[in-house]
Amino acid sequence: MQDEDETWHKLPVELLHRIIAQLSPADDRATLRAAALSSSIVRDPAQRVLFSNPRIDYTANNYHDESSHDRPIAFLETVINSPERLALYIRYYTYFFPLIHRKIRILFDLSCRALKAMVNLKGLYISGLDNQRNSPDLLRGCTFQLMEFGWGSADDDVFMVREFLPAQSKLKHLRLRSEHEGAGLKALMPLSESLESAHKICPNLITLVGERGVLDAFLPGKKVRYLRWERNGNNGDEPPNPVVSPGVAEALGYVEYMTYGTAFYRPPFFLIAKHLKSVRLLKIVGCRNEEYSLLKELPCLEILIIAACGEDDPTGVPNPEGEFAERSVADRAFLYAQKLQYIDIQPFRFAPYFSRFFPASRNMPSQEVSSTEVHAWIDGKVGILVSSE
Repeated sequence: MQDEDETWHKLPVELLHRIIAQLSPADDRATLRAAALSSSIVRDPAQRVLFSNPRIDYTANNYHDESSHDRPIAFLETVINSPERLALYIRYYTYFFPLIHRKIRILFDLSCRALKAMVNLKGLYISGLDNQRNSPDLLRGCTFQLMEFGWGSADDDVFMVREFLPAQSKLKHLRLRSEHEGAGLKALMPLSESLESAHKICPNLITLVGERGVLDAFLPGKKVRYLRWERNGNNGDEPPNPVVSPGVAEALGYVEYMTYGTAFYRPPFFLIAKHLKSVRLLKIVGCRNEEYSLLKELPCLEILIIAACGEDDPTGVPNPEGEFAERSVADRAFLYAQKLQYIDIQPFRFAPYFSRFFPASRNMPSQEVSSTEVHAWIDGKVGILVSSE
């Protein structure tokens, strides 16, 4: 190790540390691992970056791959065994509990202990909790103060509103969603006292992602900048034309960036269009012929993204590649939205690219742009964990 240390000493230690700090825990993982193992001089800064946003590879479909089962357990044990150092480095943590795991009980128990050690955590997103009846135990006793939080269990609404979220006074980005239909905060809707509590907690939210029940509970009284109105499917629990409450209507007026709907369902656009007075960017799943005229209700709209819907969409939203040609779709939108800079249209579901159209006045041809470029607007505007498209 001494020879390696002498090699590293050819550069000033402060410069080495600054270089290491600029590396990415995702893109430069191999370099960071090599640095952490090669010299004690750069071990700590390299591990600090590696553990700041750890990514645990787990192939859920590879049930017979023992290493894929042991890898997350090994990571959690490492965190638990280093509460004074490695656990303190973790700032963001994302984990999807696998549906099938040989040691799921051990994995859950270790996660409970490891999360309590991550006292400096700022962002947490956990999903895949449908089979965990005691999932709130993951969060009970944790002392971290989050800025971002996402939770994938449908059964923990009361715990969230009454216990966990009231203690997260610094929370700015919130994602509550279910892994199956008919969830959200439905359990809270008959409980007016709990619903009123939801209105009051998380006063500093600027990002909110969730189903109708989540929005009804948390949006009123907030000045949310980015809103994603989700729905896993229309299973009859939600009325076909739900009325937007006055509190939600007022809060919609502050939204600047919005994603409306998911691949197989979204409510009719007329329910919210007249309330979107500040929206600059709108991503909408499909667009009915009669809905384009509603774009004139959005006076600040600059960018429109039309995502392709599923083939069996119960709302009947047409695929832009089908009934309407993409250019025709764009021309119709430009007609009603005078401030639009461009429109991105996804030709079919899961397409990795979009067609970008510009107003005729700019005399620019259409372009093919990657999905990554289309969604680049989200960087730096909302939470890095809860807002992924």
